[in-house]
Amino acid sequence: MKFLLKDSQHAAREYAEALVRANSNLKALEGGAVIVRNDVKTHEINGNVALISGGGSGHEPAHAGYVGSGGLTAAVLGEVFTSPPTDNVLCAIRYCVNCLGASGVLLIVKNYTGLSSPFAFSCARPSIVVKKYSIPPLLIRLF
Repeated sequence: MKFLLKDSQHAAREYAEALVRANSNLKALEGGAVIVRNDVKTHEINGNVALISGGGSGHEPAHAGYVGSGGLTAAVLGEVFTSPPTDNVLCAIRYCVNCLGASGVLLIVKNYTGLSSPFAFSCARPSIVVKKYSIPPLLIRLF
């Protein structure tokens, strides 16, 4: 059987690298584990709420494929069928608030305990996330 992957251990990173190379409106952070919009200026999102989602890779374009105008502000990728680490979720939140000027963050997560935990832990630590937060991130689970 043939695959289009160089290394299955780094499938998420390879996907993120290819996606960013193919779309100049996207940028990768944390070694490709976080995909963010690169086509917005701070004043365009300033005062608006950022939309962040994510999850394990293997269902592309399930997360990063929706980052862009009219969609997500950022997506957090885990390795294949693995939830993303909390630190990467925090990285996405920090970027959206500190770099893009979002006034709040809405985390959109599918209803799977293993996936919602890293996002829930990120919501529990708003003081660590950003300095200027007045409202903690809001977590929405999709059923």
